[in-house]
Amino acid sequence: MTVSGLFVYPVKSLRGYAVERSAVGPQGLRWDRRWMIVDEEGRFRTQRQIARMTTVSTFVGESLVLSADGQGAVEVPLEPQGATIEGTVWNWTGPVDLVDPAADRWLSGTLEMPCRLVAMRDDAVRTGWGEAPIAFPDGGAVLVAGEASLHDLNGKLEEPAPMDRFRANVVLAHTEPYAEDEWTAFEAGDVALRFAKRCGRCLVTTTDQTTGERHAGEEPLRTLVRERTFGKAACFGSFYAPEKAGEIAVGYPIKVR
Repeated sequence: MTVSGLFVYPVKSLRGYAVERSAVGPQGLRWDRRWMIVDEEGRFRTQRQIARMTTVSTFVGESLVLSADGQGAVEVPLEPQGATIEGTVWNWTGPVDLVDPAADRWLSGTLEMPCRLVAMRDDAVRTGWGEAPIAFPDGGAVLVAGEASLHDLNGKLEEPAPMDRFRANVVLAHTEPYAEDEWTAFEAGDVALRFAKRCGRCLVTTTDQTTGERHAGEEPLRTLVRERTFGKAACFGSFYAPEKAGEIAVGYPIKVR
C-alpha cells in the first residue's frame, strides 16, 4: 500500500493542484485551505452554489497565484495586507485577515460577484472532526481516498468519475475498496494520521473540476446516495487528523495501525 497522489487546495472551493511531497502540520498539508473567498458580510462562497469557482486555478510558490482562462492571473502576497474582519464558514465565525485589494478586484471580476479573499489568522481557533485544528476545509484536516474505492464506485456508474471530483488530499494505491473508512490510523514516512470521520458528499462531486459544468444526471452523487449512505450522508473517502507532523510524499509506503 502506497501514497499515489497528493493534492493541495490553497483557496477553499477553487481548483487545487498536485504535489510530489508536502509538509504536514497540525492543520494538514501545507497551504491547504489556508484562504477562502467571502461575500460582503464575510460569509464563505462555495462551489456548491457557484460551480465556476473551480475554473480558477491556484498555485503557491513565493506568492499565491490565481489564474483563469481569459482573465489572466494575479499574484497575491502570502502574508495578508489588510484589516482583520469576522469571517464565517459553516457554523464557525472568527477573525480572518483581508489579503489584498488587487486579489479582491480580480476575483470579483472573474466570478462576476463581490468577492474578498481572506486568510486564516494564526491565533484563530477552529476545530474540525477528530479534534484537529483546521483552517477553512469543511470540517476535517486531511481527506483520504483510495484508488480502489474509486474503481469500485466507477463500476456502478455509466460514466466513470475522476478522482478530482472528490478533492482528496491524500490518494492511496493497492488498498482494498473503502479500506480508508475502516482504519484507526496509518503512517506514511514520518507522518501519522488518525481516522476522524467518513466524508459526507454533496453537489461538488457532480461538478467537472476543469469546466465547472454540473453532471446532468447528478452523478456520482446519485449512486453514492444509493450505495454508500451512512446515517444521513452519502460518503466517499474519510477525514483524518494529523497525529504526528512531518513530510509525506508520493510513493511512500503505508503502514496501517
